[in-house]
Amino acid sequence: MSPDTALGPSPSGAGSPAQGGAPLDLSSATLIGRGWKRDCYLHPADPELCIKVPSAEPKGTRRFRERFIEWRTGGSIGDQHNAREWAAYRRFGNLLAAYLPVYHGLIATTRGRGLLIDVVRDADGAPSAHLKDWLRDKPVATAAPLLTQLNGLLDLLLRHEIWLMDLNLTNFVARIDAEGAARPMLIDIKRIADNKELFQVSGWSRTLMRRKLARRIARFHAKVEMTQNG
Repeated sequence: MSPDTALGPSPSGAGSPAQGGAPLDLSSATLIGRGWKRDCYLHPADPELCIKVPSAEPKGTRRFRERFIEWRTGGSIGDQHNAREWAAYRRFGNLLAAYLPVYHGLIATTRGRGLLIDVVRDADGAPSAHLKDWLRDKPVATAAPLLTQLNGLLDLLLRHEIWLMDLNLTNFVARIDAEGAARPMLIDIKRIADNKELFQVSGWSRTLMRRKLARRIARFHAKVEMTQNG
């Protein structure tokens, strides 16, 4: 499977490289999220799908590494983030399936190459809340089962040496099932694709890499506690 091949067809074939469809028109699509380098829209023909595309107004400064990547590939950083996230899903999607929505691949849109993903919704159909927002509204005892699952995910990443370094509350949502139980779901996994290539130290010192990840996990737990305490 090539990096540009979609796992599932886009509705009507729009934007699908496999079907040779025209770029999917996002001019009337609903914006549901805005990150540093990418925007996220609801699919205009299917509300169960969303599309991450390069941001029209990326935030932050363009570092030397980002400028070099843009020069080398001819694509924007937002486009590269889509490519990296799709690569991460293809590599680790089965292992992390319990914590991920379904990814359908890269498609052509009027906003550039987009990444097509299932929208994470609660059992009642409402979009799942960001973990940070969900934690603010829940007593510690109510949040405990979800945090236990979250620790299980972090242990899974460490056990399989998957260096998810971008540990932020905004990278997770809390999905509520029909019984009212919450499960943490990852909605941004682009940093998994970097794995050992971004942090070169892991190539010669696994111990240092584990310590680095442990420090980031500790900071993540501190963010959780701070959010719960208001």
